[in-house]
Amino acid sequence: MTIPKITTTENNVAFTIPVPKNHDIRSLLISRLGLHIATLTPPPSEDADGDFEIPFKDESPWLEPALGYTYEILAIDRIGMQYIANSFVATTANKRPDFIPDSFGPVQQTISPGDAVTFQGTIKNIGDGASTHPFHISQNMYNNSVAITFSVNGRVVSWGGDNSDVPFVPSVPSVPLVPVTAGGGPNNNHTWLATEGNHVLKAHVDDINRIPGERDKFNNLRSQTLTVGDFPGKLQMSSEVAGALRINDADFADWVHFNAWGEDAAPSRKPNANLISAVTQTGEGYVAVNPGCAIPISYGAEGGQPSAQNSHAGLWGNCLGNGFTFTVPADTTERELKIIVGVTNGGRGEFSASLSDDSVPGFVDTTWNANRSFDWSPVPGEVAVAYTLRYRAANPGQTLTVAWKLIGDPNRFNSQIRLQAATLK
Repeated sequence: MTIPKITTTENNVAFTIPVPKNHDIRSLLISRLGLHIATLTPPPSEDADGDFEIPFKDESPWLEPALGYTYEILAIDRIGMQYIANSFVATTANKRPDFIPDSFGPVQQTISPGDAVTFQGTIKNIGDGASTHPFHISQNMYNNSVAITFSVNGRVVSWGGDNSDVPFVPSVPSVPLVPVTAGGGPNNNHTWLATEGNHVLKAHVDDINRIPGERDKFNNLRSQTLTVGDFPGKLQMSSEVAGALRINDADFADWVHFNAWGEDAAPSRKPNANLISAVTQTGEGYVAVNPGCAIPISYGAEGGQPSAQNSHAGLWGNCLGNGFTFTVPADTTERELKIIVGVTNGGRGEFSASLSDDSVPGFVDTTWNANRSFDWSPVPGEVAVAYTLRYRAANPGQTLTVAWKLIGDPNRFNSQIRLQAATLK
């Protein structure tokens, strides 16, 4: 036989097997990497008008992108003799999914202390490829569905989507988001018992790495606050992987690019604003300016400021407990504060915020770390995060204090905590 006509995507291999008219083949056995996966039966030779082709498509859940798979076609003739009719390698396309939690939160519209809360979310694929085809639940095989795990204040409370039979597809406008509602959890309980306070809810897509071929695992996380109870003030937070930041004087009441450190240092900032305080070191360790942080910061020459196009400068520090803190004014007017932070070499950061009048409880978020693997298997990486806070005090003349510090360093003094910029509206 001649080489089949082969077409591949990131998660399937299709080919047509040429068979001559005057054949004596009873069946064709298809194997992939030495494993039998299909048996095809060509039509009788006398029924063919001429040479013909038999199509075959491999949509196995085991197929991964950018890998070569050896296929072998074994022919069995009319008297039971076997011979290799063909052998070839098909390489799947190097297209990969990239899943993010698009939106998430409680199913209930209002929550009171003591309520059993069910969480839901949507998964979005921003990659250029689909995930592997799912195993059907009836196959009782390795589950490669993409799920969301929900945590409250660092503790897993529920998960959903792990029994999905729907394959994910590339992100295009016509493809809807994939909705997920928690249906499982620790001790067979998929709800969270609400308590009064300002809680941190985390959504983690594919937290146990069922889809190892994703483009980016760091953006599988997002966190946000969930306030239960009635409070006179407001302190809401959301966080996600940061992108490039463009600063314009007209858009912000104040902004600071943390590109200087030391007693006489003057970081770049909006002229004559001074709403964002100077940065204070929170722990012991080394602090300096790093010109190679992850996120490009750019701003114009308005107000006499020198222009900076795609500057990667920012502050960094090492040693557990080391980090940065600063304050911004707070009163009865709602404001928005955005902060670009980061952590490197497998470390974990802790972000916290509180109002001086305690008109709403503060919060502590430990969602983000720079480990590309699991906690028990550190693989150094780097992640930059954008924290957005919307806040309002109950009284005038108050302050909001924020802090970012290093609380995990699995690679022994190699992890760094970073602070790049802040904007205030």
